[in-house]
Amino acid sequence: MKKACVFVDGENLRYSLVGCLCDTTDFLQADYLPKNANWSQFFDHIVNEASNNTSERLRTYWYVIESVDFIPYRFEKLNGQDLQNTLNRDKECKQKIISASDKDAEATTIKDGLIRKKKNFSSRFSGWQSIQNGIAMKHKAIQFKRSGAIKYNLFTEELGEEKTVDVSLAVDALIMEKNYDIAIIVSGDQDYVPIAQALRDRGKTVVNVSFKKKNGQLLPGGAARLNMNVDWSYELNFADLAQLMNVSIK
Repeated sequence: MKKACVFVDGENLRYSLVGCLCDTTDFLQADYLPKNANWSQFFDHIVNEASNNTSERLRTYWYVIESVDFIPYRFEKLNGQDLQNTLNRDKECKQKIISASDKDAEATTIKDGLIRKKKNFSSRFSGWQSIQNGIAMKHKAIQFKRSGAIKYNLFTEELGEEKTVDVSLAVDALIMEKNYDIAIIVSGDQDYVPIAQALRDRGKTVVNVSFKKKNGQLLPGGAARLNMNVDWSYELNFADLAQLMNVSIK
């Protein structure tokens, strides 16, 4: 039997789960990942279906961010005009400071609010890592690989793009190529086209995994270009996804 390794872009997988399940099941985005999912069964199912039951899963490598870069940077120790200059980068904060009778006091109030937001998101991020650690301990042959950072804008409370995760996945897939016959990429990101091409040039079979929503449509994303550069694409239907994630359909 052939050996398969599953390479997972963590944020892309989470995006897919949110897009497929949040409006149609009891899965909540705030939970980060479905609480009762059987991850070993999920990845074994993907390997079996993607390889037509000709391969066994050697291991799942699940790539996630290692840290958060907060915007604005290092603002906590700023005071006076330096603090105001930093806060003025945000239009709403700038307007509050301009309108305030005591600009220093207003800037300090805004700073205190940003510090609370930073602490709250840091706690949330630590919770995500605890969930990851729990999955790795509970489920068979799943390893989380942490690298890079993601930006979090404290003004808008929005996440930016992750950095280096795609590079880490690609490098590891090449380094480990002697260990497996089939590389299964769980991502719709076209950034993985070069690694898919490189692995195929080395004689590896490369499969991409796509997700279908409840209405049967493929989740939108960049998978189309990636699908053109793999040996084939496996489309996981909604019913199977919901069952494997152990969520209740509305």
